[in-house]
Amino acid sequence: MKKHCDLFCAGIWPFLIGPLLLLLPLLFFQWHPIENLVAANADQATSKVQPWAKAETYNRGREVLLTGNAPSQESVEQAITAAKSAEGVRSVSFVGDVVTPTEEPIELTPGSMIATFQGDQVVLRGELDSQASISTLVAKAQQVFGPNRVRDELTVGDNLLPNPDFAAALNLMNSVDNKAGVEFADNRLSLLGEVTSDEKKTRLGSLLANVYSGESINQLAVVAPRCQVTIKTLLTETKINFATGNAVIQAQSNQVLTQIAAAAKECSDSEFEVSGHTDSTGSEEFNKSLSQRRADAVVNRLTELGLDRDRFTARGAGPSEPIADNNTSSGRAANRRIEFRVTN
Repeated sequence: MKKHCDLFCAGIWPFLIGPLLLLLPLLFFQWHPIENLVAANADQATSKVQPWAKAETYNRGREVLLTGNAPSQESVEQAITAAKSAEGVRSVSFVGDVVTPTEEPIELTPGSMIATFQGDQVVLRGELDSQASISTLVAKAQQVFGPNRVRDELTVGDNLLPNPDFAAALNLMNSVDNKAGVEFADNRLSLLGEVTSDEKKTRLGSLLANVYSGESINQLAVVAPRCQVTIKTLLTETKINFATGNAVIQAQSNQVLTQIAAAAKECSDSEFEVSGHTDSTGSEEFNKSLSQRRADAVVNRLTELGLDRDRFTARGAGPSEPIADNNTSSGRAANRRIEFRVTN
């Protein structure tokens, strides 16, 4: 009896294997674009929340691998969740590294402080490194100026160095007639404000350098007090006249001396140098003596007008400080003069 052969008998296999072999490359080339699309979808989804993550499939079909250096485990979980939400993704695995970023060292910078007068109050402004530093500075300022004269407007700043001890510099503010200020900025201590003479500016600058060991700068401005400006204006408009060759003040100068005395009374704390000057006619010895006697005569007259003698210093300069040409009559007349200068 002849044996029956079903569909899978050996005679039919050659006809089935051939088409299958032709179908396998077709399936391969069709599946590769699908993998790329899945990877692209996952990459787009993760880049929105975690830009460090890179999505790949590596011929794994719809199984996505995430690579890259994650800053934390939390960011890994967020990237995985985002990738899973992408269209076509079946599963997601993380094969990268978690790298904790190294913190940069914090650079500390100097704080800042400025102390100025506002009326009778001393106002402290700026940024210090801590509330403890603020309290220390305020306490020292209160020791210098009095507990009720200090207004604290200081604040605490970030990443600041402790400020140096410059409380001694605050004492200098009391030496500048409530027109000074002390400022600490850019690691440098400055003395600000106004003084009435170059001598005072130089003296205070030297004191600043002595009380503060760091970098300091003297930014005091020399500003003539109002009384000195008034006196200079008076003497520009009207001279103090003397009898020829002696130190007797002529009566016509009484009015200008009265006005000078009134101006000096407005600056009750100011001290003055009264200097006498002559032209070059005659001997230098005689002119020096004459200029001294004339300066003394002016100081004596101001004392008679009610001013304290101790506020004045008389100096005879003779012909040594001319302001005009002694070869002309007008120049010699200009050189014969009395000058006032604030010395404190």
